[in-house]
Amino acid sequence: MDILTNLKRIFELYRKHFLLLLIATFLTLLLSGLSLGILAGPLGGGLIILCLKLCQEKQADYKEIFLHFAGFLPTLLIVLLAGLVYLLIWVISGIPVIGWLLHFIITPALAFITGLAVTFALEQKLPALDAVKRSLGVCLTAPQTLYLYSLVIIWLGSLGAFLFFFPVIFTAPIAFIGIALAYQEVEARESKSLTLNLGQKEKRIGLTVLAGLILFGLVLRLTGGYQPSLFGRSVFTRNRPDFGERVAGKILSSITGEKVEVTRDGSSFKVGGVTIGNQLPKGYPRDVPLYPKAEIQSYFGDGNGENSTATFSTKEKPDTIIAFYERELTKQGWTHKTSHFGELTIIHGEKKDRSCSITITKPDQEETTIILTLQQEVAKEEE
Repeated sequence: MDILTNLKRIFELYRKHFLLLLIATFLTLLLSGLSLGILAGPLGGGLIILCLKLCQEKQADYKEIFLHFAGFLPTLLIVLLAGLVYLLIWVISGIPVIGWLLHFIITPALAFITGLAVTFALEQKLPALDAVKRSLGVCLTAPQTLYLYSLVIIWLGSLGAFLFFFPVIFTAPIAFIGIALAYQEVEARESKSLTLNLGQKEKRIGLTVLAGLILFGLVLRLTGGYQPSLFGRSVFTRNRPDFGERVAGKILSSITGEKVEVTRDGSSFKVGGVTIGNQLPKGYPRDVPLYPKAEIQSYFGDGNGENSTATFSTKEKPDTIIAFYERELTKQGWTHKTSHFGELTIIHGEKKDRSCSITITKPDQEETTIILTLQQEVAKEEE
């Protein structure tokens, strides 16, 4: 499979049949949502088959999405199975960094495999489990290429869900056309089976890690993501102040073999001497200026902040932020130099055996991003 060729083909078909695909996608998403996902299987599969006919230059119209309710039961079972897997991924995604990464990696592949399975169930009249096995089997014929392809088309197709001014119905057809093109290429392939030569010990470790991730994610979802309140205060705050972080910390400690400390809201955790999260540590240096109208997005580094990188965002203009840092760094005794590279500005500061770097950039139509890096110089040993 040539990914770039397929992408060109996707956009060509989308441009050529824009109105038809827009109407069909709108009806599919609307009716799937109104039915709470019950009709997502036959409607979504019908939309993929519509795209498949367009790929084959056959005559088709939006009514195609309503012509496949004979496969309602197998497609419903496939969607329910995918929904169960996605639920587990959602629980695990409550874990900072690790969960987000797993969510980013697994979700596109899950959507792609589900789309192929639904198409196999409707086109080849396969039972639900056979369709899923067939979908997995053809994906294993070229796992790296198909995974990368799924990553591209699914995230492109989901782009509208993350952009307020760009509705998802405008981007979702990309994913459906992409699945149709993939089906056209792999439908005739012989399936491959995944064989893992794992012993009982490896299986037990794998299941333990998975159970630990699910339990940890569930704890964070329950204690951090949702906390009942009374008069603006958490109901659990006074009675069980450390339950969430103590349980989560013990789970991660047993998995990593390192001492892990987790904050109450799950926004950061500390593994050994490294803190990861979305808030600054309490010991962050006071002589490092922080722009007051910026919100922190992420933090990675030492618990005292000396060797760390923090990312902030703000609606303020870059010129205002640059002037602030140049003024405040001087007040705090830093010597500094400012360099401009188009929309990117870097302020490099030094103070005794420490250095800092403030990167300020503002892409078009987006908030200004500030990346603040601190480094403590390590004294060289005398030879």
